[in-house]
Amino acid sequence: MTSEALPKFETFVIEDEITCDDLIKTKLCGVKFVGFDCEWIRRKKISLFQIATLDTVLLIRVRHMVITECLERFLKDSSVIKFGVSISRDGDKMMTDFRMSLEGKVDLRKLLSHSKPYQDLFWKKIQEHEEELKRQKQFNPR
Repeated sequence: MTSEALPKFETFVIEDEITCDDLIKTKLCGVKFVGFDCEWIRRKKISLFQIATLDTVLLIRVRHMVITECLERFLKDSSVIKFGVSISRDGDKMMTDFRMSLEGKVDLRKLLSHSKPYQDLFWKKIQEHEEELKRQKQFNPR
């Protein structure tokens, strides 16, 4: 994999409701699947939603804002598949913190646990990606 083959994507850090709604409408409109993750510290509320498509990453700092109707509608939309590791746990935490469900979720661990060929391919691709990142760091030290 060459550096030209690495995907190009935009990252947005969102801290207000207007920007959140605008980016959901422009960057997530029509997507059929996303990567999804939540972050929180110990027993505190969720502080960050991470939503990724093939070319966009939205880091939504929900600790600093109100959950908008647009964001809630997107997260409840079962026609948009949300992939993540332990994503059911994220959904449970969302229900506890915000009384909001996460629909259309698929746990990557469970998915991979049912198919040995996919597991092998997954770990092979992860290893190739890590090796490419190491090579890039050798040529582009920070």
